Amino acid sequence: MWSCSGSAASASTSSRARGWWAPTKIIGVDVNDSKEEWGRRFGMTHFVNPKKVDGDIVQHLVALTDGGADFTFDCTGNTTVMRQALEACHRGWGVSVVIGVAEAGKEIATRPFQLVTGRVWKGTAFGGARGRTDVPKIVDWYMNGKIEIDPMITHVLKLEEINKGFELMHEGKSIPFGRGILKSSCSKPETSNTRRIGL
Repeated sequence: MWSCSGSAASASTSSRARGWWAPTKIIGVDVNDSKEEWGRRFGMTHFVNPKKVDGDIVQHLVALTDGGADFTFDCTGNTTVMRQALEACHRGWGVSVVIGVAEAGKEIATRPFQLVTGRVWKGTAFGGARGRTDVPKIVDWYMNGKIEIDPMITHVLKLEEINKGFELMHEGKSIPFGRGILKSSCSKPETSNTRRIGL
């Protein structure tokens, strides 16, 4: 999981809830060491800060996973990291999923060899969930305690504090693209409206 973010936690949590796999290693890759503790709360077993790795991060991860990861998830939106995530997959069956949204106009690239040796590179929107059929299941998982969402809420702010939320995100003090709660009052004082937004 590149980036110990809300997206990474969601990918790990929902994959386990769906029974897709029971990984022996879930490796979080992030340049912010303070994200290690948070990642471990959601099942991460190993943490790697690329800035503290001697040599190439891809080779480090391939060695750590005995030949490459079965699945990698890029949650950063950084096109260089997207390529690293693909190349850290296992030859023959590794799947790399792009979750993070890149800047407008950015392109991703790799050598064809990375794909003809059996790796799969794909993207996802909303985790591949189909609103009509999957959202009710996800709500049931949450209500039955199968998945945790509440711990992903790092701050509760009033709507007029929205800029503070973005400051917290940029300072690395909240989960990037995790969930914050913004509370706003409607025109009637007795009515309250709580909105969840990605910060």
